[in-house]
Amino acid sequence: MDFTGTLQTKLHACVAYATQLGFQFGGEEAMRRTLAGFAAAEARRLGSPAGSAEALLVPETPEQPGVARLLQAGSPI
Repeated sequence: MDFTGTLQTKLHACVAYATQLGFQFGGEEAMRRTLAGFAAAEARRLGSPAGSAEALLVPETPEQPGVARLLQAGSPI
């Protein structure tokens, strides 16, 4: 899913977890670089023309037990 327009908002929200930034990422700037880089890598992996993307794992349903699938832009839920 293209979330280029909300990436900065998501990164800003991550800053709220101040106790996690140091040991998880080495600080705020490193967190921003790491997560932005991951979003760009996901866009490339998914073949998305967007600069940033994320993929959501949809849990199994009663109709499809044991089947979790990747939800990508345009996929039906």
